[in-house]
Amino acid sequence: MDLENDEIDIRGDISDDIMFEIEENYNLNVISNFKKTIINYPEFYGINNISSYEILLFIEEDNIVKNKIDLDKEVFDYFDDLYLELFGEVSNFSKYKTVVYKIFNRIYV
Repeated sequence: MDLENDEIDIRGDISDDIMFEIEENYNLNVISNFKKTIINYPEFYGINNISSYEILLFIEEDNIVKNKIDLDKEVFDYFDDLYLELFGEVSNFSKYKTVVYKIFNRIYV
């Protein structure tokens, strides 16, 4: 019996849909933990009123919205950590500012 081939067969039984769900659940947990940290900043006091799924959608959107949001470098460091967990790499300040802009539009409606 070839153990290595048996392991491959087991992993092959997981459908793409299930793999997508596993990855999405992981991402939602990462965002939930991010929300627990970022809520300590007064600007983000209402972030718990936004679902982690909605924030994930903000993050996954490709468009950049020009805005004048200016936050502490520490807040952007949290976004670096978030993107590292989600994608294995950091993004740029324009992307972070766009996500923050969309979050603020939901918090401060």
